[in-house]
Amino acid sequence: MLGRAAGLGFSALGGLLDAFIAIMAAIYLAYDPALYRRGLVRLFPAARQEPLDAALVTTGRALKLWFAGQLVSMAFVGVTGALVFWWIGLPAPVALGLIAGLTNFVPFVGPVVGSLPALVFAFNVGLDALLWTLAFIVVIQQVEGNVLVPLVQRRAVMLPPALGLFAIVAFGLLYGFLGVFLAVPITVTLMVLVKMLWMRGTLGEETQVPGEETRGTGNTSP
Repeated sequence: MLGRAAGLGFSALGGLLDAFIAIMAAIYLAYDPALYRRGLVRLFPAARQEPLDAALVTTGRALKLWFAGQLVSMAFVGVTGALVFWWIGLPAPVALGLIAGLTNFVPFVGPVVGSLPALVFAFNVGLDALLWTLAFIVVIQQVEGNVLVPLVQRRAVMLPPALGLFAIVAFGLLYGFLGVFLAVPITVTLMVLVKMLWMRGTLGEETQVPGEETRGTGNTSP
């Protein structure tokens, strides 16, 4: 038992360390992204530098749009969940709503994980509280997924659900918790780069790219 507990402790510590390193790296990159972008672009031949730089700039815009949409969804789930949990009579409704909102950052998997603490608390309160909590969680997630997300992400990044779910599973198997946490932003990045550098730059196909500014034809990307 002590050996298993130690193994779990080291796994949790490793996950926290990975998350800390990722956060610090993100802070450095966000402080001066142009510095790292120029350094990366210079590693490629001169003929490829301008298209690559444009693709990286567009990727940054797409990630900003996606993150803004996620913040709106997280705020909706957190605030609505806290009010509902308070109305049902669960203990610590603000904390439960905060957990539900923060875990909603990870699509598909996050809402399930974020609802578990509320269901556990509701189970301890009584059967009626459990049923009401389960019903409201389903309603909130349906409204968020089928109404709010399409409206918010209409002009941002509409990631295909199957692609997002596959990315979460794949990166989770490869990199654990950190892979699950960063799976969707990485997928958005790869989607933009493939569309601009491969489909448009190499194959010559006209395709809409998330985060791209208005082009000369007057069309806008979704």
